[in-house]
Amino acid sequence: MATLANIDAFSGCCESAKGKVNRIRNAIEAAHLDYKRFSIHALQLYMKTVDAAYQEYNDFQNRIYIADPTRKHEFEPKFVEFEELYEFTRIAINEMIDEHGKSQKVIKIADADSNQPKPGTSGSGPPVRATPTIVLHQAALPIFDGRYDNWFKFKQMFRDIADKYTGDSAATKLHFLDKALVGRAQGSIDQQIIRDNDYEGSWTRLTQQYENLPALISDTILKLLNLKMMTNESFQQLKMVTDEVEKCVSSLEFHDLKMDKLSQAIITTLISTKLDPDTRRIWESNIKRGQLPVYKEMIAVSRNQQHVLERCENYKPVQKGKGANLLARPIQPAVAKAHTVTIQKTDGCYVCSENHLIDKCDTFKKLNVEERYEKAKQIGLCFACLKKGHRTTNCKNSTK
Repeated sequence: MATLANIDAFSGCCESAKGKVNRIRNAIEAAHLDYKRFSIHALQLYMKTVDAAYQEYNDFQNRIYIADPTRKHEFEPKFVEFEELYEFTRIAINEMIDEHGKSQKVIKIADADSNQPKPGTSGSGPPVRATPTIVLHQAALPIFDGRYDNWFKFKQMFRDIADKYTGDSAATKLHFLDKALVGRAQGSIDQQIIRDNDYEGSWTRLTQQYENLPALISDTILKLLNLKMMTNESFQQLKMVTDEVEKCVSSLEFHDLKMDKLSQAIITTLISTKLDPDTRRIWESNIKRGQLPVYKEMIAVSRNQQHVLERCENYKPVQKGKGANLLARPIQPAVAKAHTVTIQKTDGCYVCSENHLIDKCDTFKKLNVEERYEKAKQIGLCFACLKKGHRTTNCKNSTK
């Protein structure tokens, strides 16, 4: 009981911390996230309160897990909900603080240039500030799952989209970068980096972790060694093998591991062992006697055979249709024969198998009432007319 009371108390403290963040969120939403409605000092105080509430919530959440680990699944969704609330509120406060900073810079520049008005301006209007873009909310940002071979593509695409839009704050970009990390990469950015809104620092951290050249090379070579063997002559299987080989070789060449005669001999031999017998025969017939196989020639032969198989397989459904019709013909006599057997069995006795109805069966008549009832129940007979195919309540026979 003491443990249960402690857990309830800790849960109440968590809700109290959540309430603090929720009140701040309601305040900034009521102001439509307009930084002018708050002083810079008020926003800084909000930031401290939100961070303190986050730490407080974490502490009490950990105490709950320690008190009763079996209830973790019960409180985990609440923590996720609180974390989303915290992230939204903190990002919004950060953006308003940034807007305050930009506004102060504009005012200082305007004061410095007050004696030198620009042509076409009165000099008396309020400073114009750029409206923050919402491109990151709308763009289809890439995701990264922690696989080394996907890192460079993810990094290039994300930075191409995010970095060209200067209207979004570092905190916003960092928020979306953290959400883009999934699978094994989830949680790769340290929480302190997120709290400091260190967008560039997060990229430094990720680069150190995932631009690991030895690990990348090892992972790529293992993929080549573990290529799935073709089970039969198939367009789809040949395409998968060829695509995977080209992807791995391109990755190795991108990192300055150029192809020489030795590596060509190794890779072409490796690929040939993964081909089905018919496809391998075609490849071997294209190698001139006395010459070593060439990687690019092998890929060209594989691609050509892939297109041939694709055209052939696209034509197969018509032939399958004819075959299916031929196979369908013998089915009807089989059904008729089964039906005939059923009729013959229905005309015979269900108890002794002689050629008479069950109500004429001496074996059945010798049974007492309870035994006859169990026998009829076992066979599935109507208790009124002693025939199959219907229940007693639906019996329409006049003879009972």
